Amino acid sequence: MPKCSECNRKSTVNAQAEAAQKQKNISAESLIDMLIITGKRLRECGEEEKAALQFKIAQKIMDAFADDFVESKWFESTIFEYTMKQRKETEKLLGE
Repeated sequence: MPKCSECNRKSTVNAQAEAAQKQKNISAESLIDMLIITGKRLRECGEEEKAALQFKIAQKIMDAFADDFVESKWFESTIFEYTMKQRKETEKLLGE
């Protein structure tokens, strides 16, 4: 009977780890996208300094994942690799 209890605990821990990994990626990607959208809107309203801050924060978040690992069971790339398009976009937006 203890073995069954131990298996249930491992199963629960594995399910929690999977959910956490997936949510981490979803949350990071969403946050980056929202910062870029907010920055663009601020720029449209003439708030250049605030817009630039949003783009810089997005870049910092992307950079924070440079050393992250790929959980290959669920993903093909890290957040850092996945967000290369957004990185190029923020660099362009900051250069305007």
